[in-house]
Amino acid sequence: MSLDLISGDNHIDLTYCPPDLWSSAAPAQWRSRVPHTIEREDGLHWLVDGKDKGLWNAVGPSFAPHRPGLLARIDAMHEAGFRWDHRPGAIARPTTPELRIADLDRDGQQAEFVYGCLMLGEMIADPKLRSWCGATYNDWAVDFARRADPTRIFPLAVIPNHDPEAAAREVRRCAGMGMKGGDLAFKRISPPLWHKSWDTLWRAAAECRFPISFHSTGMPGLRGGDTPQMNKEYYPHIRLVRTALFQLDSMEVLASI
Repeated sequence: MSLDLISGDNHIDLTYCPPDLWSSAAPAQWRSRVPHTIEREDGLHWLVDGKDKGLWNAVGPSFAPHRPGLLARIDAMHEAGFRWDHRPGAIARPTTPELRIADLDRDGQQAEFVYGCLMLGEMIADPKLRSWCGATYNDWAVDFARRADPTRIFPLAVIPNHDPEAAAREVRRCAGMGMKGGDLAFKRISPPLWHKSWDTLWRAAAECRFPISFHSTGMPGLRGGDTPQMNKEYYPHIRLVRTALFQLDSMEVLASI
């Protein structure tokens, strides 16, 4: 009996998105605040709401360059041909349709559900700007899946987390575009997840057969070292503590619901 391998937790991190995804369509008053890139000596950098987050086409959500010897699995990806090139015009492998399909084949995955831009909810304080950026990503993600293979790549919609009515509208809009589910960022969520006003979202999700996911982004407020030297000296210890506690933020979701 053959078994299909379907990933329920693949990603398109913000770092890999097209550099002009948001800036090319943003209203004039938002153009300097939406995620966009500027060129610096080491390559393109992402600016989000005026803050430099790090490199375009970097190693995952950290926006950091590849540092050999830091993470064995990243080194293994590099040895297999994965490259992180931050220069304008370079290829971002996860958002190049034919290469993403090739990597699914390499990993033996028949299909994938794809989370995208998880940290937008924390990087952008303005709820309306946050919502616009999420909707713009959703439009792009639908097109990306069509260009790659819509029978294998299923992006999850970014659902507004500042207004239950807006969330319900985006669920219906994304379901109408063929998306199969969405992700609701519960950090910065307003009103709180246990508030009855979110019932309008649950009704829309049920009506559209559109599951809502909550992806962990780590426990807030976990401390690092007291000094930069301590952070450097105790980096493995700090990382292990954060990794061990990372998923505990999901308890807030379960308790609230």
